[in-house]
This record gives sequence, structure tokens and C-alpha cells, in this order.
Amino acid sequence: MTPRQRLTLTALPVLCALWLGLHGRAQAHELEHDRLTVVQREPRHLSLQFYVEPLGLMQRTLAPQQPRAEFLAALVAQGPAETEKAWQQVQARFTDALQLRLGSTPLRLSGWRFPSGKNLHAQLQQRLMRQTVTPQAHVHEEPAVIAVEAVADRDIPNDLDTRSSPLTVALPPALEPLMLVSYRPQQRWVDGKTGPVPIAF
Repeated sequence: MTPRQRLTLTALPVLCALWLGLHGRAQAHELEHDRLTVVQREPRHLSLQFYVEPLGLMQRTLAPQQPRAEFLAALVAQGPAETEKAWQQVQARFTDALQLRLGSTPLRLSGWRFPSGKNLHAQLQQRLMRQTVTPQAHVHEEPAVIAVEAVADRDIPNDLDTRSSPLTVALPPALEPLMLVSYRPQQRWVDGKTGPVPIAF
């Protein structure tokens, strides 16, 4: 272990304690809105992407009664292995809870993609130290992107009236209210040699 690593391990508990003392005055550094984007790639194929604040998702999933500042300090102090294990628990609950249905028939979900648990610990550690040193600073947190593909057994109708659409999604309860964006992209080949190309929305 290098001297720098020993210094970091020695200072971390002190920083955690300091953070717990200051968290009441700290600014919230969360996404303005969590978001779910649903894109219909083909008549039976959907691509879903969740943009979420990972710390909030972990705290609401694993310790909803614990203050977020305490949860962050405890998680960082436990080390990368425990953070990765906790993130795996979040992933398992997330994938179990998400359901898409076309009428009464569930869509097949595959190709789940979650951010790395190892990288997540480093991000949370940096967040804890940054908020401890400058608790009043406003810092934009990059969202975690969770992606999955969904396939139906029949064509999904493009119903403009969402109230009568047979396609529904049941979200994991740990998600906060989020912005739902759904669309079917317009795609066509274009060639720059033919001059200006019109674009329609």
C-alpha cells in the first residue's frame, strides 16, 4: 500500500463524520428529473433507457428509512466490494419489478445493461469528499443509464391516445416520479450529393 493510499484510508472516517455533521446544510446534488425513454425500433421491438440518480435509487431500494447522507457515508466506508454487492441487489430488484405488457401478454426483456459497480464506488467516494469539503456548492451529477430491450409477440400499435393504448409499463417502486418519453423515430436514407435534405418532425 502506498503512502497516499494509507492517507486516504486514514482520512476517510474523519471525512465521513464531518459529512454527517454538515449534511443538514448541504445542497441537494440530484438530477432535476429521473427519466425513462422508450423508443419503438421495429413494430415489435422497444428500447428502454432509464436515466436515474444512482445514490437515490440505491438508498430507496436498500434503506428507504435511512437518511441519504448516512447511507452514502456508510456505503463508501464499506469499500468497493460491498458497494458492488449492494448495487447487484439493486439490479436484481429492478429487473424483477419492471414489467411491460401488451394487453395481458408480457413482453420479453433481455440485454440488460447497468453501470459498473466498481466505477460506482469511486463516483460515490468522490461525491462524499466533494460535498464534505464544499457542502454549499451546486454540482451536477451525471445520471446512471440503465437499458433493456423489449420484444412483443405481435405488432405494437402506434396509438396516439395514450389512455387507450394496450402497451403498459409497471415500474420498480424505488423509482421516484419520472419523465416518460416515448416515440417512434422517423428514419430514411439521405445522400449529401443530392443537395439540401428536408427534415420533418
